[in-house]
Amino acid sequence: MSADETGRLEVSFDDGRNGLFRPVQFHFHSPSEHTKNGKGFPLELHIVHLDTVTSKPAAVIGILFEINADPKFDNFYFDKIQPEQASDAKRNEDEYVGPLHLGTFL
Repeated sequence: MSADETGRLEVSFDDGRNGLFRPVQFHFHSPSEHTKNGKGFPLELHIVHLDTVTSKPAAVIGILFEINADPKFDNFYFDKIQPEQASDAKRNEDEYVGPLHLGTFL
């Protein structure tokens, strides 16, 4: 699996097929919907991708987050999401609509 600068994913499957998926939406779940080794997490990010051939939802990347109270800790993922810097952003209290470069985030 690899991601390019636009956030598109190219996946090579075990049966020899390749798939290309483009990101269309991301959202968070708190607490996480999934667990790792039976452990839940305070936050989970989903990046939803469509199949570029069928335009149907086909791939989701999930990222689980833990809380770190250390003020010196840099959060690589959240540092990449800075919608307040986008001059053409449209916001309401529930969503942000504007450019987000998932390639640098991934």
